[in-house]
Amino acid sequence: MEQKRYWHLHVVTVAAAVALSGCASYYIDELDSARLDGMPFANHLAKEYEMLAKRESNVYNDQIGATHFAVKGIQATTGLNVLPENPQHWDIPEKDMPRFLDGRERLTFALDNNGRVISPDIAARAQVMYDCAVEEADDGNCDISAKCWAGFQNALTHLEKSIQNEAPTFSIHFEMNSSVVSNASMHTLSEVARVAKNMPLRTVQVTGHADGVGGRKHNLLLSQNRASAIRDVLVKMGVDAKRITAVGAGEVNERASTKNRRADIQIH
Repeated sequence: MEQKRYWHLHVVTVAAAVALSGCASYYIDELDSARLDGMPFANHLAKEYEMLAKRESNVYNDQIGATHFAVKGIQATTGLNVLPENPQHWDIPEKDMPRFLDGRERLTFALDNNGRVISPDIAARAQVMYDCAVEEADDGNCDISAKCWAGFQNALTHLEKSIQNEAPTFSIHFEMNSSVVSNASMHTLSEVARVAKNMPLRTVQVTGHADGVGGRKHNLLLSQNRASAIRDVLVKMGVDAKRITAVGAGEVNERASTKNRRADIQIH
């Protein structure tokens, strides 16, 4: 009787595996035949997910993971904004959660600050390697997760260097003849502060500007006050003041232009 029950469970298990394998193969085939006529990042992302799905299916025999990543690849081909996995939605060991959260923070910051445009191939690889590391950590495959994490770290480092060369800039605007930071600017500054705290080796450059009204001496002081105001807010938000350089660039040639009443922030 026990032997018969074992045989029955074995048959059910094999049948389920065959069904999952067929499901994964279907989505992988769909992805393989999908048209890649979108933005370069989406095209690279789809191909990276396809390679990962095939590896999950053919090498690791993980049909659930293969299906999941094939579907993400298909979504990329349709123009959807496919995001990196949220490790909090996976069964990640508690000791590993901080580095996964920090890695995702760095990755999303890089992607959102022109990483998808500056280096679409490297950005796509960084995202897919991160997803691979998350999924394998959830499965308890430490060696595979470590390999994926190493690939993610390598791609992310190259991506961040590419972005740094392009100097992504955040701009905070001010009212005329004012250095008061508006409430509307606090959301952007909180995002900058959050990322800066998670990237402790980077410096924060704040450059104040002014329009051409009021005289050069006055505008040089005003631009410095604007930069200093931004620095003070970032410090209150937890960014180490020693990492922040705040300088005033003075006035721009145009006389009255709202776009020049600003402070620019760059994280290098």
